[in-house]
Amino acid sequence: MTPQEEGSRSALGSPEAAQVQNLLGSDVSTKKVTLMVCNIVDFLVMCQEGRGQSMQRMLTTYLSAGLHHLRVSKGIPDSFSGDRLYASWNGVRACSSHRFAAYHAAKDMCGDK
Repeated sequence: MTPQEEGSRSALGSPEAAQVQNLLGSDVSTKKVTLMVCNIVDFLVMCQEGRGQSMQRMLTTYLSAGLHHLRVSKGIPDSFSGDRLYASWNGVRACSSHRFAAYHAAKDMCGDK
């Protein structure tokens, strides 16, 4: 490993990150982010049991509530896959309390007080 690669490794934490930085140049930086992946427990099972209409309503309610709580907590929805919702904090939009914001969004989405 060259001295430059060793310096990148210590700055970015892994040889893989150093390789990415070497490929992309000096415009690469790191910062801490919080990611959330959530889904409805037993969603697939309930769909397979033929509860199509009620599952559609549940999914619409769940995603609407999820997006509301993400908006309130400054989270960024990344993508949806079936009933799975991916979101991040402090990635695209700065959020200094990203860990707490994500925790409270998840807690609120679950209906816990």
